[in-house]
Order: sequence, then C-alpha cells, then structure tokens
Amino acid sequence: MDSNIFTDVRFSGTTFALLLVAIGVIVYLVFRPPPVSEGPGMVAMAVEAFAGFLGSKKTAEFVVMLLLAGMAFVVAMIFMGRSQTRPLIPEGFAVPTLTGAMFPCSTMSSEGTMAYDMVSRAVPENDDDLRYFHNLLGKLACFKQDLMGPGQVISASKYLEYDNQQDIRPLSDMTGQCFNKGVPDRDVDIQFDKWQEAGLDLIRRLCSKGGLDEKVRSKVEGLFKTVHADVYAVAKGKCVAAPVDKAFAVGAHDPAPVSSTDTSAGIYVESYEKV
Repeated sequence: MDSNIFTDVRFSGTTFALLLVAIGVIVYLVFRPPPVSEGPGMVAMAVEAFAGFLGSKKTAEFVVMLLLAGMAFVVAMIFMGRSQTRPLIPEGFAVPTLTGAMFPCSTMSSEGTMAYDMVSRAVPENDDDLRYFHNLLGKLACFKQDLMGPGQVISASKYLEYDNQQDIRPLSDMTGQCFNKGVPDRDVDIQFDKWQEAGLDLIRRLCSKGGLDEKVRSKVEGLFKTVHADVYAVAKGKCVAAPVDKAFAVGAHDPAPVSSTDTSAGIYVESYEKV
C-alpha cells in the first residue's frame, strides 16, 4: 500500500518546534519594515499586489502569511516523510547489527551470523583463525546465494579468497559447473568434508583462545553444522545431475554395451579374408 506523506508522518516535539520556528520567521519577514536603502522586498511587493486586489493591506498581509506558511508546511512535510526511510545521519546499515565485521552474504545464514558473533566477541579482530573462519562462513553463504539466485549468475562467490587448505578448486569455478549440473557427486562430498573439518578445527582453536567454555563451543559447533548441512543439501540438488537409468535414457550417440547374434560377416583372420 502506498504511503501518503501528509498522513503517515508521525509528529514529534522536534517537528512541532521546527514548524513553529518556520512560521515565526515567515511572520517576521511579512511584518518587519524593510530598510530604506534596500527598497521594497519580494514579500512587500507581494503584499502590495494582494492589497491592490483585495483592497486592504491587513488582509493582504494575512493572505501572504498563509501562503508562505503553507509552502513551509509542505516542504517540512516532504522532508519529514523522507526521513522515515532515509536517515538524516548515516547509521551504517551496510554492516549487520550483531557485530562490526560480519562475513560476506551473512544475510543468507542466521545460524552462521550467530556462530561468528559468538566467537568474534572473544578474540581480537586481527586474529588469523578468526579471518579464516570469516572466509569459510562467507564461502558457504555466498555459494548458497549464487545457487539459489534466479538468474544463474556467478556474483556473490566471484571474488572470494581461495584457500588450498579449505578448497579443492576456486568457488566461482565450482559454482559455474553447478549451473550445468556438471560437478561429480564425489567432488561435492570431498569439498564439504574439507569445509566441515576446517570449520570445526577453527571453532576449537577460537574457543580455546577466547576462553569460551565447552557449552559455548558445543553451541557454536551446532550452529556451524546447521549451516554446513543446509548448504550441502542445496549443493546436492543444484550441482549433481540426477541418476540416469541407462536402460531407457541412452541416446543414439551415447556409449552403451552392444550385443548381437548376427554372425553373417563371418570371422576375420590376419589377412582379413572371409573364412
């Protein structure tokens, strides 16, 4: 439903005070006597024009004041209406609210966001293990985002960092193959096994560095396993081709076993002569 700036604006004490100030300035401009050196201003000229039409200077001053107040009111309402969606002071909405350095594509995984937030509070921001965990969660979340995207475009995973300790190939290459369902089932299993092993190892080290107890570590591990299982299920459905029933799906140019009882060609010997 479309909103109306003249009905949806919530008045506050500040808004009311600003409107009063605007009206006060307008009244001052209307009624102040212009200096002799300046001559008649625009407001005075408007008053004189309305006075000639209405026949009374007081009525003309009142009409001009109403017009100026109406213009100020409309402008104020427009600015206040925009403030409902556009903050006057930048508030940094590009950064998630839970922590100041969330991993890429974190909106795709609330569990991953919670897991990262729990360990990032306990260790310094420049910790290497935290950076590796940050990258790993970003790979899982961005991989899912690209696979679930409607246009089959390698976007979120395109520039993610490659780590030969975590990845069997660059993630963007694997994403492109997934769009054609060209990733072998074994490769998907190997990749996700490496990600799970790396993630659990990083969680153990981060919890040890941060002094987090076993209960917190178990919770973080559970959240990570949930993220891992979710993306694994998506990858299995998007990257691996469905099993083919060779008895019914073999085409004219597909390799297939051939058996025939036709022996009319005879048996060939070294001289390739028919016996």
